[in-house]
Amino acid sequence: NKMEKIIKIPTTEEKIFRQYLEIFNPIIKLRSKELDVLSQLLYFNDKLKDIPEEHRNKILFDYDTKKEMQNKIGLSGAYFDNCLSILRKKGIIINNKLIKNFLFYPDKDVKLTFNFVIK
Repeated sequence: NKMEKIIKIPTTEEKIFRQYLEIFNPIIKLRSKELDVLSQLLYFNDKLKDIPEEHRNKILFDYDTKKEMQNKIGLSGAYFDNCLSILRKKGIIINNKLIKNFLFYPDKDVKLTFNFVIK
C-alpha cells in the first residue's frame, strides 16, 4: 500500500536554497544566520554553475562575493566570517569548497522525495 503526498511550495530562485536547507536542518542543526550564509553560498554557487569548479570556488569565497552576500543578509563581516567558521567546523565547507552533498542546482520544477521506511 503506497502512499504519496504532494505538497506544492511557492518559491523564488533565491529563496529555494533557504527552504531546501530548512528541510535538512533537523539533521545539520544550524542557527538561523548560519542557514542564511549557507543558503547564499548555495545560491551564488548555482548562479556560477557554468564556471569550472576550481574557479567557481575562488569566486565564491572571494572578498567581493562575500561582501555582496553579507549585504544581502545584513550581517557584519565579523559575524559572516564567524558563520563560515561554524560551517567549516561542521564539515560543510572544506578547503573553501562546499561539500558536494549540499550542492543543489534547481531548475524550474524541483521535486524532493522522502522515503520513510517504517520498521
